[in-house]
Formats: sequence, structure tokens, C-alpha cells
Amino acid sequence: MQLKYRGITYEQTSPVAEVAPSLVVGKYRGQTWQLQTLKRSATQQENMELKYRGATYRTGSTQVAEPQVTSQVAPAASVLNLLRERAMHQHQVLKHRHDVLLSRAIQEVAF
Repeated sequence: MQLKYRGITYEQTSPVAEVAPSLVVGKYRGQTWQLQTLKRSATQQENMELKYRGATYRTGSTQVAEPQVTSQVAPAASVLNLLRERAMHQHQVLKHRHDVLLSRAIQEVAF
């Protein structure tokens, strides 16, 4: 079925759930009914490309690789290196978040 929302046409895609009859049977107002259960639960796809207010984004987890320390340094120096690398990683994460929000704001203003 073809639908239209705010001038954009799209095809309706309804998920199909596989059901299996269960052992629960009853009667209500003279009518017999049987409860149906899902064969497997419907799960959302992990990585989907979606659009919200003109900004495209992806769902799912984005994994950021942790920095690896490969040098053989004295224990006190290695702790300082770990702290420095963690601070740099946190700065990169915050910078990336800032860039994403800025790009979304620019896209909203452009449209």
C-alpha cells in the first residue's frame, strides 16, 4: 500500500509475526478462544539508516577502539601514559559528539 506524509510517498511495510497456538483455551460469552504466542520475538535490526528532520543517522552500536599501550616503560610512567591516553580519548569522543550535533544543526538550518 502506498502512503503519503508531508508530500513524501512511501510503501507501507508491516512486519509479519509468526504465531503458534498455545494450550490456553477458554470461553467468553459463548465463544471459544485460543491464545496464540509468538514463535520468536520480533527484534529490531541493529544497523539501520534513518532520517529525522532531514538529518540522516544510523542506529546500532558504534564501537570505538581503545588505545593500546605497547611500550615497556616504568610503572609510574605507564600510569601517566594511560591517564594521558584516556584524557585524549575522552577529548576525541566529545569532539566527535560536538561535530555530529553541529552537522545536524547545519542540516536543519539548511532545510
